[in-house]
Amino acid sequence: MVFEKEGLTPFFINLDGKPIGFILLQSGPYANQEYANYVLNSFFILKKYRRKGIGKLACSQFFELYPGRYAISQALTNIPAINFWKSVYLTNNFNVYEMPEIEDGVKVVYQYFTTNSTDQLMESDT
Repeated sequence: MVFEKEGLTPFFINLDGKPIGFILLQSGPYANQEYANYVLNSFFILKKYRRKGIGKLACSQFFELYPGRYAISQALTNIPAINFWKSVYLTNNFNVYEMPEIEDGVKVVYQYFTTNSTDQLMESDT
């Protein structure tokens, strides 16, 4: 299967040679260039591999390979996802700016951060 869509790139998370998850990254015209070079559109790990540190390790390696300014969002009702991402940010020592929004009628929280510690994170206008 070939995946082709300009600005949308899939990355597979493998364990022992088998795919157990994926990251779908938006860039270019699909990213909010004012705030981020990349939007992490989707992140998924098969249920039986969750809560084992694999997802957090995959994220750390991914951010090392693709440095830049990121935006990631979760529905405010998705507490496990919010907690997961907060642990990823803490593990990687990212300075995160959060901004609540409504997206397609759903309340979400966006986190903005940079993977390069020498870059300055955007400041809130509020």
